[in-house]
Amino acid sequence: MSDDGGGPHEKPGIKERIAAASPFLAHVIRMLDHYGQRRGNLAAGGATYFGFLSFFPLLAVSFAVVGQLAEVYPDAQQDFVDALSGVLPGIVSVDPAPGRIALSDIASNAPAIYTIGLATALYAGLNWVSGLRDGLNQMLDLPTTEAGNIVKAKGTDLVTLVVLGLVLVASVSIGGLPVALGSTILDAVGLPGPLGTVLLTLLSVAVGVAVSTLLFWAIFRLLPKPDLPGAALWRGALFSAVGFELIKQFASLILRGASSVPVASLAIALTLVVWIYYFSRLVMYGVSWACTDEETLAEIAALEGAGLGEDGRDRVADDDGAWVEDDVVEVEPADVGYVRPLAVGFGLGALLGGLLGRSTRDD
Repeated sequence: MSDDGGGPHEKPGIKERIAAASPFLAHVIRMLDHYGQRRGNLAAGGATYFGFLSFFPLLAVSFAVVGQLAEVYPDAQQDFVDALSGVLPGIVSVDPAPGRIALSDIASNAPAIYTIGLATALYAGLNWVSGLRDGLNQMLDLPTTEAGNIVKAKGTDLVTLVVLGLVLVASVSIGGLPVALGSTILDAVGLPGPLGTVLLTLLSVAVGVAVSTLLFWAIFRLLPKPDLPGAALWRGALFSAVGFELIKQFASLILRGASSVPVASLAIALTLVVWIYYFSRLVMYGVSWACTDEETLAEIAALEGAGLGEDGRDRVADDDGAWVEDDVVEVEPADVGYVRPLAVGFGLGALLGGLLGRSTRDD
């Protein structure tokens, strides 16, 4: 059969039929195409390498600091272990245990950790931030080479690393509040029993998604300099946050089982690699979701209609008549202006979570 122009009708492919089923599925397909065309898996793999290298040094330094704080705040060690176990259960403990990293052992070696461990943590952590930024720039079609003063850029990376750490600690602390205050909440609403437990679980998941959304938004906003609509960026962060909560639940099941097997240390290390890799992929998926958001596409179409590039710069026609940018954009280091309010806000959130958790245990 042929159409009016004499050409054959082309049967829609699988992707076209799925996209036609609903706007959400169409958005998913656009995101996957965007992610694949920019080699998102490779970008996530590069960030995973330094992410895994930085995990244990950063953990050791954190343990050493918490061990010293325990002299004036006795519950500091348990609060830290509880917070970390909320994300990766079965890895750490206060006292020595089979297949786990003991906080007491690390605290006793604090002087060595403050020198060698801190240097290693800074090297790997800053490279993780740089690798994650390069991956995000790749997703955003931005140059991956940093411009400007290298010392200033690394200083910004250090501040960003600290802020993201505060965001992560705050997200774990706040996300665990519904569980820590479970009995109080159930008594207040008058819903004891299975129904109350289900509602409490749903509340915990909802709070976890909310604070994880802030975590991913901070990553998107601090590392690259995305020229995307604010609402689209928040929706991308929400998309990543939902996936992050699913990964946390899945990792919890695996790590609880892995801690009891003879090769627990190897199993935990492999699980960490997979966890960090999929976390990095979620970061790339989230920014890809924002790039293919309807609002973003409408803004790009409006700019192209005005003869401008996607970032609003003037464009000129080349010899073949194609639109090209008439200048080259250099990527500046992340805007530090967002760091201070984030650090203060999430620092207070983490402190609130720790104090409430302590008061719950005292009761």
